[in-house]
Amino acid sequence: MSLAETSLQLFFLLNPLASIPLLLTAYEQGFNVRNIAINATILALVIAVSFIFIGQFMFLIFGISLNSFRAAGGIVIILLGIEMVLSREEKTSKITQARALISLIATPFLTGPATLSFLALTALDNGIYYALASLLLAFIFVATVFLALSWLIPKINVTYIEFVSKIFGLFLIAFGIEMLVEGIKNLLTEIK
Repeated sequence: MSLAETSLQLFFLLNPLASIPLLLTAYEQGFNVRNIAINATILALVIAVSFIFIGQFMFLIFGISLNSFRAAGGIVIILLGIEMVLSREEKTSKITQARALISLIATPFLTGPATLSFLALTALDNGIYYALASLLLAFIFVATVFLALSWLIPKINVTYIEFVSKIFGLFLIAFGIEMLVEGIKNLLTEIK
């Protein structure tokens, strides 16, 4: 798999469009949407980079095989995709602090379990530098989307964004199934 393909898969997992309801809430409450988007992106990047380094030690500490984690990560990605496809309007209007919005966007919206699972597997399969490079590329796209959204937010039709997010969700379901099947197939091969 090429670096561009891995970065694109990460971009779909990060799914910055899923954060639009939170950014709209920030806009409606008079917060600086651009600052929230930038800070959330930086925080999510720090979390993701940290997990690339820490994830490998977690395998050792808990005695988890790569294929077990691949299967579990596939399930998490499938569930995330299903959630994206079937999502209903989120109730975010009760959030009253910019810091809470930044935290919610950073994790779990950008760096949730599916993203962290994928990063750990990418680092183990292809090496830390490859995982970092693909992560950086994906986050450049996320930052670009967030900056564009912060400028366009007064004009955004949420219906279109929800539709695109649902399409992302379908791709994630398919990708999660591929991971799950590969993990189970490899586990069954190990048993034989």
